[in-house]
Amino acid sequence: MHDRKNTPSIGVKHILISIVFNIPIIGWMLRDLHLGRDSAMGFFGANILMLWLLAGFLWGITGALAGAYVILPLYALVLLTIMRS
Repeated sequence: MHDRKNTPSIGVKHILISIVFNIPIIGWMLRDLHLGRDSAMGFFGANILMLWLLAGFLWGITGALAGAYVILPLYALVLLTIMRS
C-alpha cells in the first residue's frame, strides 16, 4: 500500500500559478511582477498601458474600449471596498 501522508503535496494554487506563469508574454510579465525587484511594478504598469495603446492603434475605439471594459469591474470592486470600510 502507498502511504499518502509521506508524499509531498503540490497544491492546486501552485499548479495554477505555474500554468499562468508559462503563458507567453503575459505570464512572463506576471512572473517578473511576482518574483522581480521593486521596479517591476512600474514596468508592469507601463507595459499594460503600452498594450492598451497598441490595441487602440490597431483596432481603434474598439480596442480602447475593450481595455476600459476590463478595468471597469476592478474599479467597481475598489469603490465597494472603500464604501464597506
